[in-house]
Amino acid sequence: YTSEEAVGKSIGLIYPTENLNIIPGRVQNLSAGKAMHSFDMTLVRRSGERFPAVVSLHPFSREEGRCTKVVGVFQDISELMQAQTQLEAINMNLELRVEERTRELQETQKQYLHAEKLSALGKLSASIAHEFNNPLQGILSILKGLQKRAILEPEDRQLLKAAIGESERIRTLIRSLQEFNRPSAGKKSLVDIHDVLDSLLLLYKSDLKKKRITVECHYARRLPRIVAVSDQIKQVFLNLLNNAVDACQESGGLITLITAFSEDKVSVVFKDTGCGIEPENMESIFRPFFTTKAAVKGTGLGLSVCHGIIATHGGSMTVESRLGEGSVFTIQLPIKGDALPAMS
Repeated sequence: YTSEEAVGKSIGLIYPTENLNIIPGRVQNLSAGKAMHSFDMTLVRRSGERFPAVVSLHPFSREEGRCTKVVGVFQDISELMQAQTQLEAINMNLELRVEERTRELQETQKQYLHAEKLSALGKLSASIAHEFNNPLQGILSILKGLQKRAILEPEDRQLLKAAIGESERIRTLIRSLQEFNRPSAGKKSLVDIHDVLDSLLLLYKSDLKKKRITVECHYARRLPRIVAVSDQIKQVFLNLLNNAVDACQESGGLITLITAFSEDKVSVVFKDTGCGIEPENMESIFRPFFTTKAAVKGTGLGLSVCHGIIATHGGSMTVESRLGEGSVFTIQLPIKGDALPAMS
């Protein structure tokens, strides 16, 4: 207000309408000489806008035992309140970031400890695989020699053939185990996607059977090989398969592996009929250290790392999921260099 607009008017000019009834009581107290020090109050601007203020009222000029004048200081604290609100928001955000960082550090420690266990387990399994391979070669040589030279009854020959077949299967398992524990030093080479998936399923065969999980493979004919870091692609597929198994293991289920290709890309789909993903978690599943599992398990290779590996290969990873119905992870990888057709 201008001075001309305010001088001579009631103090109610800047009071909210609903607070006008408190004025007579305050006038009475001030007349009796009672000061009012620094109290909060909502006032009204000329435009009708309300604003927070700190008010102090001091009576003076006594006549006949009563105060006849009052000095009032009305301080607009809108900016101060806004700054306080911002500061509170910053403090809250800082606390949330500290909590989040603490959780991340705890998860990192768990991941590190689990990685150490996996490293030790990998070295042990590679050593055992090597020790098993030598006597197995001897057993295979003897069995094949008997198959060529021995005169056997038809039933015995059939049993000998079955023994050779099972020994060959053990040798394939050992070779797969050794390959998964042999790093490639980041070198890219031609990778047959179907060979990678088949070796994974071979390693998981007994575990899948025990958990009553069925696997269906719908492979594209003559899928082109891709230029990639072999062990990194294996780790991505291993993690996705492990997650699919975890999602299905409570009541069994179906895991479907689908491959396809276009002119310049190869697609690999991991589809399961497991528990699915909570809608509120969909935006966080590729975030580092995010997990819905009760404890660190499996390979310890999070989806964020898988997403990063696929991205460094120039590809993409997407997910679709419905709670209680399952999830579909789709990976697309470019065909780079000389893409030779696989024979699978």
